[in-house]
Amino acid sequence: MVLVCVLSLLPASGRTANPPAAVKGKMDLTQWNFSTQGNVRLKGEWEFYWHQLLTPDNFKKISTPTDTRFIQVPRFWNGMVVDGNPLTGQGYATLRLCVNISPGTKKLAIRLEDQATAYRLWINGQCMPGNGVVAKGPETSRPQYLLHLSSIHIPSNTIEIILQVSNYALNLGGPYRAILLGSEEKIQRYQNLLWAFDLIPLGMLLSIGLYHMAFFLLRKKERYLFYFGSTCLLLAIRIFFWGTRGKFITVMFPLIPWEIAHKCDLLTWYPVVPLLLMFFAELFPEERTVKALRFTQVTAVLAILTVIIFPARISNLTLVPYEIFAILNIAFVLHILIPAVMNKRKDALLFLSGVLIFFASAINEILALKLNKKNKALSRSIQRLRYSYRALKDNIILKAALETQKQREEKVRLKVEKEALEKFRYQLNPHFLFNALASIRGAVSVDADVARDMVTRLSEYCRLTLDQGKKESVTIRESIEINKLYLEMEGLRLGDYLTVSISAPSDILNRKIPTNLLQPLVENAVKYGRLTSPDALSVRVIFKDGSKGRILLEVANTGAWMDPDSPDHPDTTGIGLENIQQQLSRLYPDDHCFSTREENGWVKVFIGMPTSMASVFQQRKEGV
Repeated sequence: MVLVCVLSLLPASGRTANPPAAVKGKMDLTQWNFSTQGNVRLKGEWEFYWHQLLTPDNFKKISTPTDTRFIQVPRFWNGMVVDGNPLTGQGYATLRLCVNISPGTKKLAIRLEDQATAYRLWINGQCMPGNGVVAKGPETSRPQYLLHLSSIHIPSNTIEIILQVSNYALNLGGPYRAILLGSEEKIQRYQNLLWAFDLIPLGMLLSIGLYHMAFFLLRKKERYLFYFGSTCLLLAIRIFFWGTRGKFITVMFPLIPWEIAHKCDLLTWYPVVPLLLMFFAELFPEERTVKALRFTQVTAVLAILTVIIFPARISNLTLVPYEIFAILNIAFVLHILIPAVMNKRKDALLFLSGVLIFFASAINEILALKLNKKNKALSRSIQRLRYSYRALKDNIILKAALETQKQREEKVRLKVEKEALEKFRYQLNPHFLFNALASIRGAVSVDADVARDMVTRLSEYCRLTLDQGKKESVTIRESIEINKLYLEMEGLRLGDYLTVSISAPSDILNRKIPTNLLQPLVENAVKYGRLTSPDALSVRVIFKDGSKGRILLEVANTGAWMDPDSPDHPDTTGIGLENIQQQLSRLYPDDHCFSTREENGWVKVFIGMPTSMASVFQQRKEGV
């Protein structure tokens, strides 16, 4: 019971206040006090460059490459879509994060364990200690696990972190551990606390295991002493290879081969499942089932042989199935203990209570660990097991209260995102109205009939806007219709100067896109096209059916690109394009593309996105 209480403290150890998360490769910690508020895990959206090994020199030439993507850290990159294809675990990439800190901060420290499965790290251009050898192929890549605590000097208020990761050793790859940033004192204190929490169960398990093994040598007929002693010793040895707070084996032997350490990690866990079942079967032989015992033994032997014979990238595939198998063995144990309690066997009720508490804690730890990985397929499978065992777990660790809190947090998150989208709409509608009224004002003094027609079309536009205002999505047909009205108003005022072309295949007209996606692009094409295309202005809108049913959109105008950051163009703000990118990021995180290009006298905007808005909004309502 003391061991269970100690283990239950581990997930809560070292927690800090909630810092802001990184957004689009930037994290704002200017209001964060590391001395009073504690350490910060550098979580959130990092810049992500797949199949590129970039260094600080690459980013000096260009602050943000044009092919920038973003990845949530920590997570495995498995399943992440790049160029329309989901990633596997093997490959290499560069990640980048810029952290703004409060002025006056001169020195901090970082804590970083492994990444899957090799990494190199630069902070403000300085190469920091890494793990293994990062490479573009399995021939030269070398995995490694080492815990690093490093001091960093802060020459300015910005910390640039560049992380290269490669993996060819496991089926899961990527930056699955977050960097911990804080003061030197707090980082070291946090690590000492974590090691202490590993050493406490280590000492207890070693004592209990050696105690039972010593008694077994005196009473060899009582095999339950051997089974329980072996279980405790295996779990104690496992702490050296698995301790989530820093593997002791790599501290004592930094050069230990990664493959051997990984195999020992699994080999100190897999035998525990049959040993525990054999322990209870030996204690209560009248209630045991020989078939269940043999099934567990054979399955465990096969899993152990797989780990011994095959490399880590193959043997690691057995981990999740074996954890599921371990959870299912609860039924075998209960099949022994419940009849033993009913038959009033000595100490059976005490063992049953202890088993329920132990297994509930173990399941909670496994599920919490797996559900935090951004591997959707594994998470959903484990989540189904979580629900099936929910009644037992809720009674023991008050899971119902935690689930209620998570639901509240999810509702708050969805409310915040909805308010952000509403703010986006309110930004755009006045923007369009001002442009339209300005066009009408310009036409009044030239041609009253034209102005009258423009007012008629504006009223029709307002009617359509009211009809669609509460919708989060519209069909491509509806979007084209409402933007045609705007272009017709501009055509009445500009005459032959403006030429418009809109095309879309008939079979995609009923597919849905965000309500305010096309409108600001068309407005920008007319507004800025007039400034850079004095003789004639052509605007074209093209919808296409992309691969795997994705929607591709191109909005182009004749003229030249006007940089919103250039002092030569004070009237350009870039707000419209920035809002569109934010909207796409909220609706399709990691599953969209947005780019601009100037070529052959045309300025073009390209957007690619999933085919169905309906499924996106349904998932967002369900919190998926």
